[in-house]
Amino acid sequence: MMSISIVILSYNRLKNLQKNLNLLFRSRDLWNEIYVIDNASTDGSQDFLKSIQMKNVHVILQRQNIGVAAGRNVGLKQASGDIILCLDDDATIEPTVFGTLVDAFKNYHSLGVLALRVIHGETGEPQNPHGDLRKIVANYHGAAHAFRREAIEKIGFLDEQCFFGGEELDSCIRLYDAGYLCVYFPDIVAFHYSFDRPGKEGLERFLRWTYNYARVLYKNFPENMAQHYANRILVGRMFHGVRRFGVSALFKIWDAYRKGRIDGEKQHKPVSKSTVDFYANEDLRPEFGNVPLWKKALAKLRWPCI
Repeated sequence: MMSISIVILSYNRLKNLQKNLNLLFRSRDLWNEIYVIDNASTDGSQDFLKSIQMKNVHVILQRQNIGVAAGRNVGLKQASGDIILCLDDDATIEPTVFGTLVDAFKNYHSLGVLALRVIHGETGEPQNPHGDLRKIVANYHGAAHAFRREAIEKIGFLDEQCFFGGEELDSCIRLYDAGYLCVYFPDIVAFHYSFDRPGKEGLERFLRWTYNYARVLYKNFPENMAQHYANRILVGRMFHGVRRFGVSALFKIWDAYRKGRIDGEKQHKPVSKSTVDFYANEDLRPEFGNVPLWKKALAKLRWPCI
């Protein structure tokens, strides 16, 4: 029987964290250990976590917010399970997930990371709408996914420079290059109670995401391919950034993209031709700049031939 570790990343969402853990504690016989990494929460989450006295539940309290990838790596490096289920503090699962997870990793030997179907917990809207069939996808939803431990160890864990955003795509590119796949399983579901962080914090996260996607693309792909993909991402970020934060955000978005490109070029590590060919597929989802802008525009208009 394959063993399961759960890694939960927590930051200032006490009520969500309590709900998440209470659900998991009701199914203690279905998992082997839990690691909760708190990224220096200030809302009482750390006091709550200190109060937990339960076998095989390990709490690691950070003194500062070290970001998503670095925080998750703390748990990934400690976890001993054959399967490591990663959850955000605001993502919950049903007990039936565990048996299906084990079956998936037992039956699909090339499965490096499993992408759960992630549904918004309040609206019921899919957050990674890949349909109802199992399929190979470009990357997973960060709120809920599961690694084969030997696979994530083989690629050296997550890129810790991805403070927020980009680690999903980067890890999947490296997993594919190492001979593993990211597969979407629509029958394995997580409920994500997410919300947009307001004001300055929301803009900072938006800029970090922009920086990291540019950096990840230039870090992994040939320059011409990275430039095409990153420029498409930039157009979308500018459009959504202006709508959300106003015209004054344009320069900040451009600067985040520029810095990401420079750092990505410095860190460039070529991947194999087969990996480049796989990620050159315009039909691969979720999209990461691989879809031409004209195709996206026509799809928005529901053009009959698309």
